[in-house]
Amino acid sequence: MKIYYRMATVGLLLAGILLGFLPGCGGDDTVNISVEELNQGVRENLPNLHSYQTDIQMTMNAEGEVEGETANLNYTLQGQNTIDLTAKKSKMEMTATITGKSGTENIDQKTDLTNYIFDDISYTGTVAEGSDMEWSQKPASSSVWEEEQQSEQMIYLFENSEIKTLKAETVDGEQCFMVELKPDNLALWDAVMSQMGDSSEDSTDDVMGNSIKDTTVKFWFVQDTLFFKKVYIMMDIQVDATSIGASSGYINYELEMTIVYDNHNQSFNIVLPEEALQS
Repeated sequence: MKIYYRMATVGLLLAGILLGFLPGCGGDDTVNISVEELNQGVRENLPNLHSYQTDIQMTMNAEGEVEGETANLNYTLQGQNTIDLTAKKSKMEMTATITGKSGTENIDQKTDLTNYIFDDISYTGTVAEGSDMEWSQKPASSSVWEEEQQSEQMIYLFENSEIKTLKAETVDGEQCFMVELKPDNLALWDAVMSQMGDSSEDSTDDVMGNSIKDTTVKFWFVQDTLFFKKVYIMMDIQVDATSIGASSGYINYELEMTIVYDNHNQSFNIVLPEEALQS
């Protein structure tokens, strides 16, 4: 199997459902709240969240040599997710690109994806370059709406990490508490995978979690509501290719992801296309 496909498999697991931009931050003040109080407040305030949007951006560089074949690939994902927890409706739009070189093959691919979840059914439309949108549907995860309650795995990561820094910062004009974490790597991997819509347990998860060598993880919470405002994650991952089924080689990943949460408790009109219903 060509290294492109080996790297793309793991790379697209990393990629999944991520999209956005990094907003500017300013200010640097001490806070009159403890980590324990912040943790408790975040949990207590989550039931007050009924709807929100996320803008997400991910970039990942993957380079390595597997079974004598080299590759250097760049992945990007960007888009927006709109979630109405009360109505149990969501809409996500994403654009994913893969560029670079695998062996002697030049890679340049772009895929647009739209996903709706209505109650317990997931509808997905995909468009590859030069083709029309194709729709499919399947049952959504039984816990999808609990997971969408501003990211249960992100809350779990927050509660099970060492706190390096807690201070006040301003994000897009909103006063926030910024928390920098020293995470458990397996919990971090689970949190990233949950943001990509993958809640399954797989042997690859332990391999990837244990292959994380360096991280930066920061959360921002709006001060007056304690809802998520922003998440930033950077990871360096060094994978022994034999751990993912190759006979020899290595793959190194540099991943950077930002999620910006906005429009908390606003009204959204999410309408499912007729074409999706007919899939």
